[in-house]
Amino acid sequence: MWVKPSEILVTGFWSTDRANPYFALQRRRGHDEQQSGFASLFVATIDSVLDSKTNRYRILHQRPDSEVYHLIAEADTREEIEEHWKWIEEYLMPTLGKRIN
Repeated sequence: MWVKPSEILVTGFWSTDRANPYFALQRRRGHDEQQSGFASLFVATIDSVLDSKTNRYRILHQRPDSEVYHLIAEADTREEIEEHWKWIEEYLMPTLGKRIN
């Protein structure tokens, strides 16, 4: 779901699946069967202990000249977040891409 943009701290609990100069699609570590290792196990354990209801996927926005990230979308399923990413690529990136050139 699209959310009201809010400033967010980028941590090692997330891995970036896709990125472009303005946006990053991230997946929460520890919730994917393909992931293994200490970091994934640690994050899954933290979420269990804290009974965290954190969504598994999110999209962040960052201006190229800034270190600040803003959360703009989050979802619990890969399909839902992919729809948002597709919308960004189709409708926002052509306009933002003109600013890069």
